[in-house]
Amino acid sequence: MVTDNRLEEIDLYTTMHIHHKVKQLIKQGKFPTHMADDLVQELSLDFLLRRPKYDPTRKASRETFTVRIVRHKIASMLRARRAKVRDFRRNGCSLDESVDSGEGAPVARHETVDEQAGRDGRGCEDLHELTQDVHTVMDALPANLQRLCIQLQTMTVSEIARSSGLSRATIYESVQELRRHFREVGLGDYVGRR
Repeated sequence: MVTDNRLEEIDLYTTMHIHHKVKQLIKQGKFPTHMADDLVQELSLDFLLRRPKYDPTRKASRETFTVRIVRHKIASMLRARRAKVRDFRRNGCSLDESVDSGEGAPVARHETVDEQAGRDGRGCEDLHELTQDVHTVMDALPANLQRLCIQLQTMTVSEIARSSGLSRATIYESVQELRRHFREVGLGDYVGRR
């Protein structure tokens, strides 16, 4: 799987984040296991090439910068993987084409799209607005909670504790504070129940 080799030019947080993301990609079946080392190298190289663009005077921390660089590179790698000419998922179809409605009567394909738009029934516009709301809340958080919020997207509390040197109890207290901020603006349903 993923080796523990680490490039000396890359800080420990970035190395751990890249390895974590590669393990996730493989576990989710988005890439085969034998590609783990290649994925680590590709993400590391992309990070090294983009690292000079980091500006410490801007609002984002180094961890935020790292997470965004890695996320964008993974997204482009997945897009490239799906965009291959022979990708079986690329089927052309007309939205006016008649399809089975599941109730025995044919309907136009475009009438079925909204039902399939989001995993939880939300349409693309609702998901976009929710994303904007979450980003607005995150931007208003203190820097330490912004960093924690970003880390929680890709790391467990134990991993955050190891990389930051803080105790898990301290991190859990900060998580509770994060939840309180989200509840205060009406987004409590999206931060868990603990």
